[in-house]
Amino acid sequence: MVSFTRSVAYPWALTGVFGAVHLVVTIIPYSLSIGGGGVISFGLVSGAIIGFLLGPFFGTIAVLIGSTAGGFVNPSIALFGLLTPLAPATGAFVAGSFRVRGSRIKSVAPVLFVYILALCFFILGPIGIYAPGYLWLHIVAVILVLLFMVPGVGPQLSDALHIESDSKHSHSFFAILLVSFIAVMADHLVGSTIAAYVFSAGMDPEALALIFMGVAFIYPWERLLASIITAVVLFITSISLAKTYFDLPTLPGIHSAPLEIPPEELEELSG
Repeated sequence: MVSFTRSVAYPWALTGVFGAVHLVVTIIPYSLSIGGGGVISFGLVSGAIIGFLLGPFFGTIAVLIGSTAGGFVNPSIALFGLLTPLAPATGAFVAGSFRVRGSRIKSVAPVLFVYILALCFFILGPIGIYAPGYLWLHIVAVILVLLFMVPGVGPQLSDALHIESDSKHSHSFFAILLVSFIAVMADHLVGSTIAAYVFSAGMDPEALALIFMGVAFIYPWERLLASIITAVVLFITSISLAKTYFDLPTLPGIHSAPLEIPPEELEELSG
């Protein structure tokens, strides 16, 4: 057995690469026919994907870098100025948190904290009292987060997220779909909360609340589609990575573990 130790620069190099990927993806805009003529980037999908692959630390940093740079390159997607990257970065953090191995509290507690904090900011904000119904799908997402804490169910879902080369994938797609949906909805919740504060500065809160409620049963279709696309990409990518020695970081420090490759496989890789 031959062992290799990852360089400390390895996860940071991946962070830069994925940050560049997110930048490129972010500056490709597409329009949603949900009213308002808004422009949303494909970063809606790539943020959660990068967070899931790199973890809550490196993934969040990569998305922050890519989103911030994307806002300068294509200002039309920076609807909230320098606050814009917070939404996709939140999605990346949430998706990555579920990948943290160990107790379920370590992975689920940060996600619940993010949701509770964002919900409080929205409800206590300028339109919270006028548009509580807008949050209905975000409440569903919180309930799905709690599934990961249910004895007997949570451990199976968490284990299904970690696809190994010799493992069965019967429950993996469902678990990845749940995480994708939760991450995409966290992105949306933070983005909506920022929008409520920013737009209320120049608009009557009650009128703004009517706009929010007008899309309360329209935005779910766009979010569900984004969740499915995210899950499909992550499922295929996870299966492919499980067949290689290309290890991705989850948290700082894990890259220092030695990578062991049998001599016969090393010969195949080199020859």
